[in-house]
Amino acid sequence: TPRLRSSEVYSNGATSATTWILSFDTGERHLLHGRALIGREPAARADFRGADLIRVADPSRTVSGTHLAVTSNELGVWVEDLGSTNGSELRTPNGRAQTLAVRVRTPVSGGSRVRLGDRWMTVERTTR
Repeated sequence: TPRLRSSEVYSNGATSATTWILSFDTGERHLLHGRALIGREPAARADFRGADLIRVADPSRTVSGTHLAVTSNELGVWVEDLGSTNGSELRTPNGRAQTLAVRVRTPVSGGSRVRLGDRWMTVERTTR
């Protein structure tokens, strides 16, 4: 599957019956509304205008301030490591692991897990 940079995928504005939930190993769950920036202390960024900011509790400080971007549209979900110190990893439902390259948008299938430092997030697909 080809990897795409942030500027290479566009939404055509269509609505979808599919919604995406981000579930963290802390027990927190977040409904994904298009874009989210995730980290220990996430900050708004011009290149992700309007993104939700999702704070992840990380007492060991392995998650960067703004560690990861998650983007969704009617075509699917993508994750992008934003230059984190401790990196990110994608683990597919069949167990295949892939280290996320910095600033490369990587497609994610439902049921996949993403490691951010020592924390884990699961991307769940649901239909309304």
